[in-house]
Amino acid sequence: MKRPTLRWPLVSREWADTLAERVERREAERDEADRRYADLNEEYIAVLIVNERLTEDLTETRAKLAASMDAESALAAQIHELAQPVEPTESEMDSVARLVRERDSEKRRADHLQKQWDDALGLDHPAVAAGVTWQDRREKKMRYDA
Repeated sequence: MKRPTLRWPLVSREWADTLAERVERREAERDEADRRYADLNEEYIAVLIVNERLTEDLTETRAKLAASMDAESALAAQIHELAQPVEPTESEMDSVARLVRERDSEKRRADHLQKQWDDALGLDHPAVAAGVTWQDRREKKMRYDA
């Protein structure tokens, strides 16, 4: 805009209006900036609160993880200790030997009783013994036979 040729302190009405408009525009921009600053400040405070809470959660989680790792290490040490071979004592070896003798004796007795039972039922006949392999000799009759 072209300025009038008046000297100071005399100013044209048009020039005064232009200056007033600029002042109003600057005041509106300042008010908008203040409002934006207030909004951003609120967001900043909200972010600070969230960040503080997340930091607390992270610290708590780190402490739990450290405790968990300590417990895991202790458990691994216990498992390793339990997995080490243990030499049996003399009394344990004697007990095992006695149990093996009892088992063998009981097996012999059961085999003897089974033989008597087979003899009583006639299962000791040669024809019965020959029939043991009947499945090998049979022809395949069904579609699902292998």
